[in-house]
Amino acid sequence: IYWGGDAIPNYTPSFGPDQMAAWLGAELHFPEEDVGTNWVLPCIDDWETALPLTLDPNNYWWRRMLDFCAALAEALEGKAIVSHLDLHSNMDTLLAMRGGARLCMDLIDIPEIIDRAMADVRRLYAPIYDALYRAGHMGSTGTCGWVPAYHPVRTNTIQCDFAALIGPEHFRRWALPALEEEAAYLGHCVYHLDGPECLVHLKDLCTIPGLDCIQWTTGARNKPFIEWMDLLLEIQAKGTSLWVPCNTQEIKVYHRELKPNMVFYDCWASS
Repeated sequence: IYWGGDAIPNYTPSFGPDQMAAWLGAELHFPEEDVGTNWVLPCIDDWETALPLTLDPNNYWWRRMLDFCAALAEALEGKAIVSHLDLHSNMDTLLAMRGGARLCMDLIDIPEIIDRAMADVRRLYAPIYDALYRAGHMGSTGTCGWVPAYHPVRTNTIQCDFAALIGPEHFRRWALPALEEEAAYLGHCVYHLDGPECLVHLKDLCTIPGLDCIQWTTGARNKPFIEWMDLLLEIQAKGTSLWVPCNTQEIKVYHRELKPNMVFYDCWASS
């Protein structure tokens, strides 16, 4: 692979999308058939006995990930960087540990308990980030998130996929403050905006200081990325840059239609 322009060779370690929930005690499930992903089994039946949510430093999957990052840093030295992880933090951690339907009902039935649970996972973001940062020797190389935008000090991709299931009132109470904390801690970050159901939160997202760029993901069965030009222009109009995946032909269209100083191109070509 030839890495042209500002592209930086990188590798993102991962044990699956819900690995943070696994570090907090949920069981990782690996299906026998190859479906290209895994998940955790919901493990919280009673919040009162489950709280506080803590990170056991001897958790099997946590120790495995720290060792994995350290091994990668040694193997890739001088060749590529270890990117930071797809953490699925904040409400996505609760989603994995509780299950979607039950968590949605909890927001209505026991909101004060969710306040406590969110306080726990928000406190864990910085120490988890720092431990992985040190293990992957990112301080000496700079950092990419799993959406590979590079920063010489510290960055990552932040997200809340659970936002697709909640309205603005609940988003502003629980998700937005957590995302603001993560963005402030990182200083610079990309937001993974996944699917049309999340667009109701776009205005709130674009107010987050430190959120430089939005990676719009169209979601399954929706029209292709290049046909969302009105949305892309709307995001730029709100003062937020765009992550644009494209090939060498499509990039000409984006360059003509969008503000070029507010685009991060992820462009590829095949020989």
